[in-house]
Amino acid sequence: MSHSIIRDFLEAWLARAIGADRRAAVLFGRILNARRCVACARHYARIAATHGQFEHAEEALARAAGWAPRHAAVWQELARIRARMGWWPEAVSALEKQVRLQPLNADAWFELADAHIALGQYAYAIPALRKVHDLVPASPRPLYLIGICQHHCGNERGLRDAVEQVAERDLQRATQLLTQTGRSDWRIPGVSC
Repeated sequence: MSHSIIRDFLEAWLARAIGADRRAAVLFGRILNARRCVACARHYARIAATHGQFEHAEEALARAAGWAPRHAAVWQELARIRARMGWWPEAVSALEKQVRLQPLNADAWFELADAHIALGQYAYAIPALRKVHDLVPASPRPLYLIGICQHHCGNERGLRDAVEQVAERDLQRATQLLTQTGRSDWRIPGVSC
């Protein structure tokens, strides 16, 4: 690594630390133009996103993902930027790479389900939500969302099963699920609408 790149890197870190984001972005960008630097791409992307320049952030993170395809955090950051931009299919793609690298990361599975829901792909969200439930069994949230997805898929039996499972953990949320899906006439033990 050349001395000028090391100097730029240290100066960029210092600029970032004191809040001189514009200067830090210029320096991180200069480094990115000279060499592959995943850390620089991530810092540049954070600065760009903070200032609403999501296209620049996405471009930097996409480059970093190409340089380090086994770096799960890069895929997560890329997915979040893409989701923020409304690029849901691209976010799904990045999240699928992340969950392959981190199959025990409940947050990644939840974000994958969320991206599928944003696309209206409720049937694809259900397996990801089941994985979240397997990883965090005490939480009623994935079961609640499974119920919502089952409702949108037209699966009444799946919805009823989800309501019953949610009711075992959180009666208020089960009632909310019945109300939200228009099933206030259903009688589930312990749940009232």
